[in-house]
Amino acid sequence: MCINYSFLKTFIAIISETHFKKKHTDSVISIPGYVLYRRDRKKRRGGGVAVYVRSSIPSAIWNDDRTYELLWVQAGRVIVGALYNPPKAQYSQQSLLDYIEQSVDDLSKQFLDSVIDLAGVMNQLQITVLSSKLG
Repeated sequence: MCINYSFLKTFIAIISETHFKKKHTDSVISIPGYVLYRRDRKKRRGGGVAVYVRSSIPSAIWNDDRTYELLWVQAGRVIVGALYNPPKAQYSQQSLLDYIEQSVDDLSKQFLDSVIDLAGVMNQLQITVLSSKLG
């Protein structure tokens, strides 16, 4: 039997559709050696996002706006956005696109030498429009 331990080299993990709720305590879903950041969906089933960052990397949440299931975490010189855009969102797709664009603009100004990465489940989000605006 061969066991692949390549996951141990991972510094940041982005999880979409966690289905975590308040009843799921951090101690139950934590991973040793990692700091957990999470944005649980409230008052609806499913959804939610989480970011695990290796504890040796200084990290923090950036902008705790809870309008969307989008969690921005700064981890060293990398800023990651964990996104879950549900198929039946309670907001317009354009408002989410505008929010992402504004966030990336603000992040670019605040963290000049950082890499910004957005990952997750996009569900019908017009990524080509976003990519053409943000590069």
